[in-house]
Amino acid sequence: MTTRPLLNFSGRASKGRHRAIQRIPYEFGGNSTYLTTYRERITDGNTIFSRVFNGEASVAYISSHAVIVDGLDDILLYDGVSFSPSFMTTNTGFNPAEFDGVTAHHDRLYLWKSKGGVLEFYYGGVGEINGELTRFPLDRLGNITGTISSIVSLTIDGREGVNDVLCIVTTTGEIVLYEGLDPGDATSWSTAGRIKVAPPVGPKCFTRVGSDCWILTVSGLVSVANSLSNGAMALISELTRPVAEEMRKHLAEDDRDWQLHTAANGSMAIIHSSKTDTNECLQFLFNLDSKSWSTADYPVSRWHNLGFKTGATDFDGRVAHLDFVADGGDTPITMRWVSSWFRMPKRGGIEYIVPQIVAHGPVTVKALVLTDHNATQADYDEAEQVVTLYPETPADNPQGRVSINEEIALDASGSVYQLHLEVTATWAEILSLTAAVV
Repeated sequence: MTTRPLLNFSGRASKGRHRAIQRIPYEFGGNSTYLTTYRERITDGNTIFSRVFNGEASVAYISSHAVIVDGLDDILLYDGVSFSPSFMTTNTGFNPAEFDGVTAHHDRLYLWKSKGGVLEFYYGGVGEINGELTRFPLDRLGNITGTISSIVSLTIDGREGVNDVLCIVTTTGEIVLYEGLDPGDATSWSTAGRIKVAPPVGPKCFTRVGSDCWILTVSGLVSVANSLSNGAMALISELTRPVAEEMRKHLAEDDRDWQLHTAANGSMAIIHSSKTDTNECLQFLFNLDSKSWSTADYPVSRWHNLGFKTGATDFDGRVAHLDFVADGGDTPITMRWVSSWFRMPKRGGIEYIVPQIVAHGPVTVKALVLTDHNATQADYDEAEQVVTLYPETPADNPQGRVSINEEIALDASGSVYQLHLEVTATWAEILSLTAAVV
């Protein structure tokens, strides 16, 4: 368990039409850059293309191109050097400029309209970024409801091995998976599964976590892989229990914008929320390695990855990056770990604990053991033990690090126990915790 990473800002703060509202990563070969959108233009830092944007663009990558849609204007292409409008058409006469969602799967583009749209998507030819798109209606499935919220390309471990599937999620929580290479060929295109989950809270509330897809719904986090295995909605309740109550409280609020994002290095899932009127922000950060949670209030509007950097755009248009390096900061952060209630084979006690902690000092550690489910604040105060350590002199310890590996006496007896550990430092990492049982 570690304190949350720092967020470092760069660039100038701007307002109005000069403020960056979204950054779209572009990476092909050795070319790596942000495509930055403003209200009236987009730029790669060298080339500018005039067009209206709203900060909600969707992007797919195919044939060395970024394909950008937002439902406001023509589909936009970027080839690493310049921008150009796409010359796509549809076999129904539907205007491609109305598409606000796009993904690439098996080297084909899949496009849809989620805002005010109907249950259908359009697909292109293999490797094609222009030409005619073909309609694929979903109402042929029968009792499916809502409109398309998102379409994600996934690799799942099915009963007959690993399969690449196209995962379609509707605004009402219907999930349909298709496998095959060509939606126009009934012999090679079929449904691979269909399940019902709670409605997603928005079109940006989907993220790839390994080979799985997590969805942020009105009921909490849902795993698509686990839901398919169980044949029903599988909430990630065991993982989200420490933050479930606070998360549900904010999910019930109507004036919040949500995004689910995975860090570039795959180490963290970020649940981002911001109030649409005040820009008040809240993040729930889940460390996928330690299975621990932290919260933050980074003042950003949208998250994005470029290379191995996890970045975001703030409300003044600046770019920011998460710093996972343990170099500390200026503001102390408090992290709190609480165990589940557990029993011993026989009635006894916990004499002391030995936490192993590395911190950018100084560091304060508070520890306590509860033995009663109905403990009061007075019980908390009486049981709490506090240890404060400071780094050695700079000559002996130039990094300002402090290590804790000593006994903290607790002397608690009972039949059930719950451990609490609170660490305050500019940066700290809890490596392990050992309890002495008598």
